Amino acid sequence: MALGRDPLAEEAQARAQAAADAEQDVARSVTLRDVTDHYIANKKTRNGALKANTVRDINEVVDKVFAAWTDKPIAAITRSMCEARHAELVRGGLHGDRPAPTTARGAFVVLRALINWAMEKYRVNDEPLIRENPVRVLKGQMAPPKVRTTKAPMNRVGHVWEALQSVRRSPARLPATHTQADALAFMLLTGARKEEVLGLTWDRVELGEDAGAWHLPTPKNGNPVWLPLSAPARALLKARPRRKGCEWVFPSATGKKPIGTPRGPAMVAAVEAAGCHIDRHALRRTFTTLAVTVLGIELWKVRLLTNHISTGGDVTLDHYTERNDLRYLAPEAERIGAWIIEQGNIAAGRNVVKLPDRRRA
Repeated sequence: MALGRDPLAEEAQARAQAAADAEQDVARSVTLRDVTDHYIANKKTRNGALKANTVRDINEVVDKVFAAWTDKPIAAITRSMCEARHAELVRGGLHGDRPAPTTARGAFVVLRALINWAMEKYRVNDEPLIRENPVRVLKGQMAPPKVRTTKAPMNRVGHVWEALQSVRRSPARLPATHTQADALAFMLLTGARKEEVLGLTWDRVELGEDAGAWHLPTPKNGNPVWLPLSAPARALLKARPRRKGCEWVFPSATGKKPIGTPRGPAMVAAVEAAGCHIDRHALRRTFTTLAVTVLGIELWKVRLLTNHISTGGDVTLDHYTERNDLRYLAPEAERIGAWIIEQGNIAAGRNVVKLPDRRRA
């Protein structure tokens, strides 16, 4: 042994250095897909793990928009690559056939989040694997968030309702189409999100003669809530056929899962009746608009009825107002349901106008 040398210590140091080098090599080789999988498995929001729809959307962006980058080391993604891919999407979209600035924005918002995750979770020599997020180069270049405002015109709400009831009553339509019409009508009556309605099960429904409610245990905003059911909503649910062994209120043809997103004849009928393009979420905006602007219901009550993410930053409403059992808002739900039915009767010509009494005293 040479003077001043310790072979055992040198060997231990060499092993430690080799392990550190191997760890660095692993970190440097982490791919975009690796980071995506780690993010999906470990990311927590204030409402817990990522929801299935969010996971689907993230995977779709990575697998389709950034397919060429999926198996590349995430640290190899550069500012120039981001600029070039963003420009491609803006000019021609995913398939090169039409401009898609909104798609481009959404895709790079996802990529930015994934790279931020990698910056926090992966390190080399105790330094971040990525020092600067390359998506930052797009600051000021991405299209602004698209604000969706589509809804049925207030003077066409009754026509939409009547169109859905006509589809529901038609013996020429398939049972699946009847179910889709009922689901859309329920969205209009409650202002609920598509996923909340299509995933509804019978064990979360309470139906009485004069009152009723339905429960959302894991809604988008993480606030479990009981919501009131208006008389028309109760009537709709009571009329729904029940299948033995089927838990879903709006089941698929097999009854083994919820029905898919309504896109067939029921949705077409609703769009035609509205006189403009509307989608499922537009029915939620229609509910909110008619409640506030037509019926004059206070906005905070409408936010609660739609189980909105926030009541607007009002501390009293957020922290001191009952937000889990909203059956006390049944009178407001009844007003909304009654107005929709009234408009449907008018649209169908069933309204009876009481003429003034002209008899002389």
